[in-house]
Amino acid sequence: SGSDKFKICYEYKNKNGISKNFDREDDFLRGVSPEYKCYSGYGGIKDSKSYGDFPSGLIKSISDFEEFTSGKVVGISIGPEREQLIIK
Repeated sequence: SGSDKFKICYEYKNKNGISKNFDREDDFLRGVSPEYKCYSGYGGIKDSKSYGDFPSGLIKSISDFEEFTSGKVVGISIGPEREQLIIK
C-alpha cells in the first residue's frame, strides 16, 4: 500500500448503537460513523511469489476479512498479468 498503516471498516456506529451490517435506510445513515481496524502498512508486493511472502499486516487483514465475511480468500492479484495471481 505504500503507507505506514491502512484501515478496513468492519462496523458502523450510529445513535442506535453498533452494527456490522451496512444499511441504506435514512435512519441508519443519519449520523453513522465507520468503525475501523488498523493494520500495519507495507511496500510493494509485486515481487511476491507466495502468500507467505506477504507482509504480516496484509496477511492479518486477509484473515480478519475472511472471519468477518465467513468466506475464504483463494487468490490475491498483485498485478495485471496472469502469473501475478497468488493462490492462498
